[in-house]
Amino acid sequence: MIPRLLRLRLLLPTALALCAPLLRADPYPSPPALPPEDLATLVVSASPERESYLLGETVRVFYSVTNRGPAPITIRRDNSTAFWRPTSLHVAATDLATGEPVPPTPAGFDFLNHRYGRRHTLAPGETWTHAFFPLRHVELPGPGRYRFRLRHTLGWPDADLAPAAPEFDVVFSEPSPEQAAALIAALPPLGQASDDTPLPVDTYGFHFPLYTPHLLARIAAGEPALLASLDRLPTPEATAALIKLSSNSHAPVALAARRSLITRLPPQDGITTYDNMGATVPKARKDAAWTPAEFASARALARALLTKDLPPRDASGHVNAWDSPTFIAAALLARLGETSDLPHLVGGLQKAAYARPLDATTYRNRTWQLLDDETAALRSAYAGLRSRGIRAAPTATRLGEAILAFDEARLAAGSAQAPLFTADFHPFDSTGVSTRTAGPRSSAWLDQLYLLANLRPWPPTPSGGERPGHFGDPATGRPPHPVLLVAALDSIPAPLPPECIPFVNFALESDVPHVVHAACAVAVETRSPIFVPALLRVLATETDPRLRVTVSRALARLDDRLAAIRALADDLAVTPEPGELLRQLGQSLFPKAQPANQYSRAPLSRSARLALRDAWLTFIAAHADRIQNAKPFEVGDPQIPPTLFGNHITWRRPDESLWPAVAD
Repeated sequence: MIPRLLRLRLLLPTALALCAPLLRADPYPSPPALPPEDLATLVVSASPERESYLLGETVRVFYSVTNRGPAPITIRRDNSTAFWRPTSLHVAATDLATGEPVPPTPAGFDFLNHRYGRRHTLAPGETWTHAFFPLRHVELPGPGRYRFRLRHTLGWPDADLAPAAPEFDVVFSEPSPEQAAALIAALPPLGQASDDTPLPVDTYGFHFPLYTPHLLARIAAGEPALLASLDRLPTPEATAALIKLSSNSHAPVALAARRSLITRLPPQDGITTYDNMGATVPKARKDAAWTPAEFASARALARALLTKDLPPRDASGHVNAWDSPTFIAAALLARLGETSDLPHLVGGLQKAAYARPLDATTYRNRTWQLLDDETAALRSAYAGLRSRGIRAAPTATRLGEAILAFDEARLAAGSAQAPLFTADFHPFDSTGVSTRTAGPRSSAWLDQLYLLANLRPWPPTPSGGERPGHFGDPATGRPPHPVLLVAALDSIPAPLPPECIPFVNFALESDVPHVVHAACAVAVETRSPIFVPALLRVLATETDPRLRVTVSRALARLDDRLAAIRALADDLAVTPEPGELLRQLGQSLFPKAQPANQYSRAPLSRSARLALRDAWLTFIAAHADRIQNAKPFEVGDPQIPPTLFGNHITWRRPDESLWPAVAD
């Protein structure tokens, strides 16, 4: 199973795409409320460009909304191409030969209805017209005559209030092989649609086998936009084509084919599968797209991808996991891997760990506390292999094997994923830390922890093998490797065995923020003050504000709230824009309140930063007992000087008034 933070990161591009219309829409979520008699003055009509088409040919329908009333009416329309289809537009179809409804296309967007899109005000007598592609809404089974029924919510959630739904009939004929080839050949070069410039044609209807060879020729020549039609074919032939295209010489084609391939992996309990843009594809359709031959070909592809170079980071240090061959290989092996794939997984994990060291240069962006996607994905792939009875070697002679040895210890105790510690929790909150795995650990596991903590070389084995120092970077000899340390920390059970305390303290002394973060997860789970001295040493020597926040919040969990809040206040001296720190400090004082507004002001000067820090330290010293004992303040308490929040942030009192007053 892919760990939760990795799943979150994988879903992040999809989530951003889903939220894009909201960011561009006006701030009001729905039109003004109008009585039904006013809505009745809106007339919706629809008309296709033709009455007959070849099966798969682009069908475009124009729908119009006319205001027949005496006053302007505001409707909400779709930002139509920000999603793969409009969300407030509902299309149903019926096969007129059988009377049976046509199945809808898989979609997960109904829950977004009535919330996103742009407003448009219709003056009396005005008509607003827009086009849409109906074949994106229904799965036509074949040629025939179909009756389509359209309904647009216009922004009102109650279907009974919407205007009457228009209907229209369309006839679809079976194309000849020559016609199919001509239709594909006539397609213009397809780029990417935008909010205001939709594609001129809709290739969504080409999901029939007779179009496959013609689509493949254009896709292989460098047109990944045509992959959507191939991806909709739940056949082994389409799967085999995607596997072949995953090694295409055109990088955009190969990347798109790999993404499509892992979205059609047949599901298995405990193994995460991926769906494009939230679409839900029935399990039976995914199962039908694979045979043993495709399983073998996909495993061979995964092995080949593990030998490819990892993509470079961008200027901010980010890597798009979906563009990484190693990540795609991990997803394939998690679902399809066999015993013979384990050595390849080990090699890929070792390669990724050395290529993506979790050193001090890779965490200075907003997602610094996350493990790298590729190493985390490969560790998760082992959980998939293990669910099918495959076990890592009991002895380790390479870094990759050592990492999996710790994962094996964790998984053997019954945990499907590593416990995760999030830095985004309230200092006085008692939730937000995942329960760590209970259960026994072997003496060999404890010996491995001792070897790491004592920085002793890994003992030689009869088989020899790669032993670069302490499984550190062979170029520098730095022991031990951060990924190995994180895996070791993840494997520690709860309750914490007393003999593991030295190892956790050792990890808290690490120079790698990811390791300190993982050690904080263990320390917090214990609820023991035994780790407070080590955490205080980190605060005394660490300058990075993100790591200081993590450690200070761990201290708050360990009942040293005073030290935690003092550490946040200390950071004000080195933070030109203090809004986020003031939010955290305020939430430590007002645990039941959320900031009403956070203002972006000009960066503070050095003297202003020092004055703000000193004001907070003076306040903390004056109320030390109350802060340490977690006795909250009320917003606007006269004991709290408004200057502590200055002109940067306001809080809402119970009577809805804002405090402190912020000057414009």
